[in-house]
Amino acid sequence: MIKNITKKALRRVGYEVRRKYSYHELVSTPSRASSGIILEFVGPSGIGKTTFFGKVKEDYRSDWLFRDDLKCTYEIDSAFALLTVNEGNAISRIMHATYLSLSGDDFPMPLQDRIYSYLVLEMKADILFRKTHSGRGLLSEDGLIHNFCSAILEASKDASPETTSEISKLFKNRHFINFKACDNYIIENLKKRKEESPGAGNDWIGNLGVHKALEITKAYQEDNERMMQIALSLGSKVQEIDIEDDFENNRIIFREFINSITNDAHRQPESALRSKHAKTTRQSRSPFVSLSEH
Repeated sequence: MIKNITKKALRRVGYEVRRKYSYHELVSTPSRASSGIILEFVGPSGIGKTTFFGKVKEDYRSDWLFRDDLKCTYEIDSAFALLTVNEGNAISRIMHATYLSLSGDDFPMPLQDRIYSYLVLEMKADILFRKTHSGRGLLSEDGLIHNFCSAILEASKDASPETTSEISKLFKNRHFINFKACDNYIIENLKKRKEESPGAGNDWIGNLGVHKALEITKAYQEDNERMMQIALSLGSKVQEIDIEDDFENNRIIFREFINSITNDAHRQPESALRSKHAKTTRQSRSPFVSLSEH
């Protein structure tokens, strides 16, 4: 176990441990084209994000980090200590909004505790990636913006300019695959989940019933659409995928999108950078500021 943790920790900073004869070699590996980029899946629970990820992840294991790579490192426990004061204030507001949302739902206390503990770990993993150099990008089927979509919108209301600025920075080098499907497709998947893992933290039908699960799904979809518009305004790229379409076709769409964001990250000409800077200068405030004015 310790050996595996060590290997994964070294891999994050660009090293591989390889066995040669009776010795182990520590071999430096170059940074990948994905370095510094976050690509995460968004879409309502039950739409098939994890299933899609499971089918494609082996194609990208050598060039991208996954969430589990981050969660197994010892630094994960001290991730919050890596934040500046302003960053910490922004994250605190998001976590507080998350807690209030869970408390307001019809979840029993043990389930609230399990979900919140899971979300704390997700937040730590995201912070750890953003605050440390890994040499590879982060490919996440269940990332920050998906897990904290509503909380980020809520935390931005009546927030200080410093806080809304820090929240906007969460979108730096972050891009999205936005999965789409009809409500019936999602509900049928949630019914299967209830049968396969009854009582799990994401067993929305088992824990809350079909009506409430559909209500949560629709609320998420509304918040997610707002979030994707904000993401686009902040320079993120968003690729929609209809999960009900042919998988092989969707695999091609996914591959081409990954190629586009990795290529763009390393070939911005000086004129484009000046244009981007000028656009940023003209934009006098974070798009989240408008949320606090309604």
